[in-house]
Amino acid sequence: MATAWNLVKNGAWYLRLNANIADSDTSFSMASGEGAALPTLSGSDTFYLQLVDSYDTNGQPSSYEIIKVGAISTDALSSITRAQGGTSASAHIAASCDVHLVLVAGNVTELQDAVTNIEDGTTTLTTVTTSGAGTIGGALAVNGAAITTDDTTFALLNTTVTTINIGGAATTINAGVAGGTFNMLSNLNLGNGAAITTDDTTFALLNTTVTTINIGGAATTINAGVAGGTFNILSKLNLASVAAAAARAISISVANDASSQSQLHFQTAGANKWLIYKVGNVDNLRIYSYTNGADVITFGTGGVDIAKGLTVKAGGAADTLTVGGADYSDGTTTTCPSDTAENTLKSRTVPAGMLDANGQALEFDCAGEVSDGAAGVATTVKLKIGGVTITTLSFDDVTSRWRFRGKVIRTGAATQTIVYEAWTGSTPELGHTTGAITLTGTFAVAVTATKSHGSNDTVTQTWLQLILHRSNT
Repeated sequence: MATAWNLVKNGAWYLRLNANIADSDTSFSMASGEGAALPTLSGSDTFYLQLVDSYDTNGQPSSYEIIKVGAISTDALSSITRAQGGTSASAHIAASCDVHLVLVAGNVTELQDAVTNIEDGTTTLTTVTTSGAGTIGGALAVNGAAITTDDTTFALLNTTVTTINIGGAATTINAGVAGGTFNMLSNLNLGNGAAITTDDTTFALLNTTVTTINIGGAATTINAGVAGGTFNILSKLNLASVAAAAARAISISVANDASSQSQLHFQTAGANKWLIYKVGNVDNLRIYSYTNGADVITFGTGGVDIAKGLTVKAGGAADTLTVGGADYSDGTTTTCPSDTAENTLKSRTVPAGMLDANGQALEFDCAGEVSDGAAGVATTVKLKIGGVTITTLSFDDVTSRWRFRGKVIRTGAATQTIVYEAWTGSTPELGHTTGAITLTGTFAVAVTATKSHGSNDTVTQTWLQLILHRSNT
């Protein structure tokens, strides 16, 4: 609590009262304008006045009273305590009473007590301000308060100190403002299982200046991220300086059940391009292309399934052999509905990009059976590629097997040569045509049937296979 001081002021001598006062008055006025010579009071401040009625032969006051004044407004004094400093309250005549502002023994005693209380810790200082350097020989206890500064740069300790202990029992230490920078020029040692944590969803551990980062020099296990999350490495991952080759490995472990999945993503410019993954306890490994939206290579106990072909270098950089693979096979039986409309028996949509270079080809093979129940109107079976009818087989009052097989050979992005065989029974019809089907996108290979007599006819398809050839046809 702040000390209530008794104030003094130079030149406050031989002042006059405005009127006579009685020995019991606790408020009165000074002569007009005399109040300006007295101190200005605030809060619990006071000052002492000596009211002198007479002097001895040496000019010293012989009849006087000392009073304490607690409030002043212009020339009006109030909150007066009479008979101070061992004097007695008495009446005073305005015309013959001199009023002096005095420093009494109590003023000095109060000052001595205040300083003593600061020195022995009895008094708690609420604010300490110094413009120069200060020295504290013992410990500085700041109980529940803060050390603050008005400067923008503040050095807490000088360069002599070699060990700094902060918050020996603290569970939380806050430094800096949110969004600011906390610079640490020497090593940061987190002992006793401590951790660096943040409440933010994005956290940058080190800035762009650092070129070498050493993590866990003696660590046998380093955990990063949460299960099911993503750990991104934007630069090269080099597994080196390990004697045993088996130790230089990327190991992905998941639970041995049907639903667990381990994944290894490859990205370009922030977008996923390739994915190597394994699903559950199935004994295979798959490579998935985000561009094609499908698995392109599957490694399993049954062999290697390459959806877009295998390119083998045969010598020079331009000497390559590309081997195609089965894109689609369907050996189930499909029966045409019992109506006279044109209905699709089997259809397969070829994914975009399968024929992305001239000379590549798609081989097709379709087969089935037709039974036309009456003469006069023929039942038809059509081969369609990209919605375009390539060839048509007609059957009138006959039961026969049918078959389409051939190749679509790319000659341009929207041009191709189509060679085919169209079989009715054991008789083939050989065909050759050019088309204008756009091959860069998806396109369908389909067989349709139109029955001439509805329920009296039967048309089935028992086979559809597409085989992709990625180079020489």
